Amino acid sequence: MSRRTDRRVQYTRSVIEESFLTLLEQKPLHSITVKALCSEADINRSTFYSHYKDIHDLLEGIQKRIMEDVEAMLNAFDYTKDDEALAMTTSLMRYLKENRRNSRIIFSDHGDPDFQRRVIYRVHRHLLQSFFRDHVKDTPINPDHLSTFVIHGSIAVVHSWVRNNMEESPEVIAWMIANFTNHGISAVGLQTP
Repeated sequence: MSRRTDRRVQYTRSVIEESFLTLLEQKPLHSITVKALCSEADINRSTFYSHYKDIHDLLEGIQKRIMEDVEAMLNAFDYTKDDEALAMTTSLMRYLKENRRNSRIIFSDHGDPDFQRRVIYRVHRHLLQSFFRDHVKDTPINPDHLSTFVIHGSIAVVHSWVRNNMEESPEVIAWMIANFTNHGISAVGLQTP
């Protein structure tokens, strides 16, 4: 009985989350009500409240899972090896494409801008601790500035990719980010003045 109950709970939560993501694609977070969510999910309010305190509790649960996934990916690579940065970026891009609806939570105008900042901050801190400090320690470059530049440029590329329905493969986007980061505009054959 417990196993059957667990499956039902998982199914109900899945339906609620999918309905929430559907609504989030249509309207801003602050406009999503429990009533609208229950209507979309075809459940009653008591079912919703048996799983979540409110809309923000639901959102926090989804965000927590995304952050745990991102953390696991960031920690899976050794950034002292040059090819690991590309592998990590490719892994992140694949995750975003495989979880395209969750990606919209991160990059949507309707999503939570604070969550996007938290994801950016976490990647920024990770890169500072594991990559940039070692690579720029004997140069006059401030690793914090370099990391900020790379992260925000990368986020802008990913944001554009997500908004354009992820037409390119994750590998192409990862390659572009790695090449832009490592070689600047000369990576695409443009000459600097």
